[in-house]
Amino acid sequence: VVCNCFNCFIALFNSSNKNVADLKIHSKLLQTVYSDSFSKNYYYTTLYVGDNKVKQTYVIDTASSIMSSPCSPCAECGKHKSPYYFDLNHRHKPIKCNSKICKLTPSNTCSKKGSKLFSGKSCAFKVGRAHGDGISGYYLRDIVYMETDKRVENPALHRKTYRSYALPIGCTTYESGKYKELTTDGIMGMSNNPKSFMSILYNLKIVNRNIFSLCFGLRGGYMSLGEVDKTFHKSKIIEYVPLLTSNIDYLVKLTSFKVGDDLEKSIIKVPLIASIDTGNTISYFPSIVYKRIINNFRAFCKEQKGQCGNFTYDDEIGYCAPFNDRESLFKAIYQYWPNITLQFGESEYKWKPINYYY
Repeated sequence: VVCNCFNCFIALFNSSNKNVADLKIHSKLLQTVYSDSFSKNYYYTTLYVGDNKVKQTYVIDTASSIMSSPCSPCAECGKHKSPYYFDLNHRHKPIKCNSKICKLTPSNTCSKKGSKLFSGKSCAFKVGRAHGDGISGYYLRDIVYMETDKRVENPALHRKTYRSYALPIGCTTYESGKYKELTTDGIMGMSNNPKSFMSILYNLKIVNRNIFSLCFGLRGGYMSLGEVDKTFHKSKIIEYVPLLTSNIDYLVKLTSFKVGDDLEKSIIKVPLIASIDTGNTISYFPSIVYKRIINNFRAFCKEQKGQCGNFTYDDEIGYCAPFNDRESLFKAIYQYWPNITLQFGESEYKWKPINYYY
């Protein structure tokens, strides 16, 4: 789904095929989303974990399935926003391998590696990515405090309200690569995996539908779990884009691009399958499409009599337009640079310069 809501992006995922009327209705959860968009370039939310309600921040990542943050001892974990939520002095026990709750979790294996910390085999996880990025650890069942939708029901109620749930939480004992460099504490995996965090909430009957929506702005937004939230959506119509079948990713069909609003010659018709990834910073395309976008961009700017800036090419960063001062830069962004329209079948999204420039 692509739409306008504070110039933000709403995505609806994981729709359940069951009739809502047949389900036990639970309140939807409405988490506040925060943004590090001008530094680390990601969106995150805050939960409170354990009896002592330790604050933990989680990157919202639609390309991951694990819900986890570092616990102590972790000699290889990075320095994050908050203290590690768990240590050996607390009364936590790992989830057993043969338990039903372990079977709900992603990337679960049985491990004896933590025998110094825990007796017997425990439900463990290990995730590795390219370039040496990875995490591993164990699952614990702990109390998690999540925000409710009381503010939506009563806009005059400004304070946040919480409900607590017993959930399987990843206790990360090893981090490497980008995971170690995160400013936030951990990661909230919201992928299309049937064992992702969203699916766990649904399977444990905490929410009534296996669906969530995200509203992203430049400085945060909201995440609705269990229902579609239209409270902050300002336009009258929400446009829906079909999701393609995938075990992990949220895939959509991107049919064409257009550089500028009125130039028919600028349309680029190249059908692509695109992945929507909240944990990724840069939008990227096959080189043949990227080059055509750049060529059309430069042709558009030529008609603006050079007001777009003088573009040069660099092997490291690609096309770059240097400006002498901030005033000329922002004039280019707000007055001269073109909108880039992304067409998804019958629906389209107008990508404004303030959102695509880097």
